[in-house]
Amino acid sequence: HSGDLRTDLTAVADQTWHELHAHPWLLQAPKSRPWIGPHVSARYEWQLGALEGIGLTDLEMDQALAMVLGFTEACARDSVEAARARAASTMSDVEWWERNAPVLATLMSADDFPVSGRVGQAAGEEYQAAADPARTYRFGLARIVDGLEVLLAGR
Repeated sequence: HSGDLRTDLTAVADQTWHELHAHPWLLQAPKSRPWIGPHVSARYEWQLGALEGIGLTDLEMDQALAMVLGFTEACARDSVEAARARAASTMSDVEWWERNAPVLATLMSADDFPVSGRVGQAAGEEYQAAADPARTYRFGLARIVDGLEVLLAGR
């Protein structure tokens, strides 16, 4: 690790992001009773190394890592599921939304849903889909690190 919290936590999260995309079956692997072995232990040691010596207690290190990995997994799951949906439907997200726009317009009038209608339209136009899991991942990971930096600065 470089010793820079943002760089190191991003490296840990990015490794997880790429692994979950390369091996999506890992998204179904049990978490409460994880696999035990030397590689799993070495991985945990490396991941914790991103947090070692920055001023967190041992429990805070474990919780911060769990927060980063849980967030990364949630975004990766959304990304993998979106790719599966596109492949299964043989439609792009834009095509799917074009087909379903009349239903949405019927169920969600702008008068009844002014905020979600406005935000949803802006997001849909930008993403050309209902969501952009990779963009959400980058945004959220940066905010998690921001929060850890604020916590540490207050000590």
